[in-house]
Amino acid sequence: MTALKIHLLGSPLIEQGQNALNIQRRKVQALLFYLALTGEPQQRGTLATLLWSESDQQRAQGSLRRHLSELNRDLGGGWISPGHATVSLARPTDLWVDLFEFQQLLASCQRHDHAADGACSACIEPLTRAVALYRGDFLAGFTLPDAPVFDEWQFFQTEGLRQRYATALERLVQAHVAEVEMASAIPYARRRLRNDDHLTHRFGPSFQEHRGQNP
Repeated sequence: MTALKIHLLGSPLIEQGQNALNIQRRKVQALLFYLALTGEPQQRGTLATLLWSESDQQRAQGSLRRHLSELNRDLGGGWISPGHATVSLARPTDLWVDLFEFQQLLASCQRHDHAADGACSACIEPLTRAVALYRGDFLAGFTLPDAPVFDEWQFFQTEGLRQRYATALERLVQAHVAEVEMASAIPYARRRLRNDDHLTHRFGPSFQEHRGQNP
């Protein structure tokens, strides 16, 4: 079977082999994104509430079964591991998710010999790769107007990742400045400012005050 690549940072993209995979239904896509990101078996009731909270439980469970069947078919079969009460992806070793790599690259810098919020020359390569993966906000442009629970989950994922991206940019600037590489630092500083402008617009001036107290 062909490995699956899922891009969640920016406009979502699903690739199988060398081809982009076109999954028509948005809730089928949402099931894939959620199962891939959580990485563990999910209760059927949780998934039904996530996407069909405004339906009664019987109808929601029926919709879940149909969408899981469609997802498995769209992926070519063998990808969904259904249990009596839980559902998971059956082949995690054949799955690549940009968000996981983003997080792993950031985590790799924590093993360096400096403060947790600092940076060194060895941080430059993983941080550069991490911010390159950040094509845009989490699931940018992807909405499910009739699934408020999923919408809330997406919102908190988006804002948390935006702040991690801002931290990565800040540390990348620090590392380049420490190496007296000002020309390399400037583009990342500009990206950081644009990111902060977005967060300030979204949360108000108190966001910047909070950042100043909690770097």
